[in-house]
Amino acid sequence: MTAALRTVSLEDVAKEAGVSIMTVSRAFRRPEALSEDTLSRVLQAADALGYVPNQIASGLRSRRSQTIACVIPTISSSVYANVVQGLSDAITADGYSLVLGTSNYGVDEERRVMTSLLGYRPEAVVLAGGDHRPELTRLVTRLKAPLVEIWELVPKPLDMNVGFSNHAAGAAIVEHLIRMGSRRIALMTIRAEHARARARRIAYEAAAARLGHEPIVVTSELSIEGGRRGMAMLRARHPDVDGVFCVSDSIALGAMLKANEIGWSVPDEIAIAGFGDFDIARHIPPGLTTVRVPEARVGQVAGEMIMSRLLRRPEGPYTVDVGFEVVARGSTNRNPMKRVRR
Repeated sequence: MTAALRTVSLEDVAKEAGVSIMTVSRAFRRPEALSEDTLSRVLQAADALGYVPNQIASGLRSRRSQTIACVIPTISSSVYANVVQGLSDAITADGYSLVLGTSNYGVDEERRVMTSLLGYRPEAVVLAGGDHRPELTRLVTRLKAPLVEIWELVPKPLDMNVGFSNHAAGAAIVEHLIRMGSRRIALMTIRAEHARARARRIAYEAAAARLGHEPIVVTSELSIEGGRRGMAMLRARHPDVDGVFCVSDSIALGAMLKANEIGWSVPDEIAIAGFGDFDIARHIPPGLTTVRVPEARVGQVAGEMIMSRLLRRPEGPYTVDVGFEVVARGSTNRNPMKRVRR
């Protein structure tokens, strides 16, 4: 029978480095308190022995977990992956770690996942701005810990807020379609509509009213295949549409693929715009017009807000608008001379 591997202890490292146990402990908790030579000897000994600090025990002693809990809608999208990377970069420099969960865009799942993460005793919380269950709101506000809502600028933040106006971004992309010649514009959105997609839809509906037509809304899954199915439905029911705003690049990419498949010329017969500026958006012919948001900066600013509060640094504003940019590419670059009348 194979013997279990023995855990390397503080005592082992102290003996190897020729210092006290307290000095080893200080090397991992307050390295700035040690001389360069002593710190170097401790770290070399720890490396040689394969010592890993026991963060759970350390947290129990100090009553500080040095973790930040974050629940985002999904990690399958580069949008939120970049947010998480920015957040992680901002907190790790100060010795903090991230515990992460996903809600799959559901408010019930968001509450369940955050309740689970609170078992780690996080010192701060990050949530996507928008709809929350009242139970979750009560839970996180009772923590009396720094809380940042990200991605959507909310009228009354629970604490701190960093993001952009999804309504303004939705309005800007639809106005771009109008400037490029579209006059009968449809919206492709998701069935399980969250607050951020709802803000984009409301902006679209206002633009449709200005153009003098009823809103044309097709719902689908948040995927390329969902965009393909939505585009086929749109062609069958509204063949006179000449512009489409998709609330996500995933849907827009599927719509472009389907349009090409059925001979619906992009952009001369139908212009297509997305949201998110995924990497593939610039590569798929003729290039997808979309909304770009500084995703990593959203996470970075959220992390900086938290660390300023936790480390009692001078605090900045409680709400930060990172803005957005409409990136115009070939999918909306319509040449009026090439338009085909149907």
